[in-house]
Amino acid sequence: MIGAQRTGTTLLREILNSNGKLMMVAEVLLPYPDRFHWEHFVGALPAKALNVEDEQAGFALLDSYFAYLHSEMTERWNEPHKTGAIAFGIDVKLDQLRFIEPAGWPSDAVPFMLHYAMVRNVMLINTVRRNVIQCAVSSLLAEKRNYWHNYEARDFDRAYEIDVHECLARARAIVEYQHAFEESTRDYPVQRCDYEDLAEAAARCGDDLCKLPGPLSGIADAFGIPRRFFFHGRLRRAVNKPYQDIISNYADLVGAISLSEFADLARAM
Repeated sequence: MIGAQRTGTTLLREILNSNGKLMMVAEVLLPYPDRFHWEHFVGALPAKALNVEDEQAGFALLDSYFAYLHSEMTERWNEPHKTGAIAFGIDVKLDQLRFIEPAGWPSDAVPFMLHYAMVRNVMLINTVRRNVIQCAVSSLLAEKRNYWHNYEARDFDRAYEIDVHECLARARAIVEYQHAFEESTRDYPVQRCDYEDLAEAAARCGDDLCKLPGPLSGIADAFGIPRRFFFHGRLRRAVNKPYQDIISNYADLVGAISLSEFADLARAM
């Protein structure tokens, strides 16, 4: 599952995990202490094992990691409803795709992790948020609050100032990363999941998320598994108030967006 930050990867991961046929884990490339994360895996390897000089060595290293990850996930999900799982997956951000590369891998080539996934015939799910300004604002607010996933129904207790230039820069970076991903996978099948559609399904459909047209049916059909997904509702929207109530320089931000290439998105702020 590949997407920019704040594009619904956590929401989609939780929904996919409601299906007993799938096992998804969070961002394994971040330095978390969990055993199944990349940093823990490579920390246990001898130094020579990490000397990845070419494509073959890179493939061998990633093959070893995913075999290790599968073993760890199977042990973690030692639950009756997961015994029939046929697939497991990870959440990778667009800006992490060059995190693991052999020495000398060309900078203008397809990111090595993406190259590996396509050669290995991995199913790719691309999470997208059509409103990239809201995506950028959400990431900035999450950083300021140091609060990324709202499981506690936490409300905003004050307003925050958003750096206008940083907001636009992040929106542009998201567009560039997404464009590069689409170019790299132009001839490869990708299941696209739009955050706005997923959020609507989660809000309206409860235990039958395939009731509305959307990405989940396509994902289930691609795996050949039942269209059974539900949303337990613990994960709440991180931005749960009108923007003008939580952004102290709201007028300046909307004005700058109106003068940018994202002018059409200013009305949604």
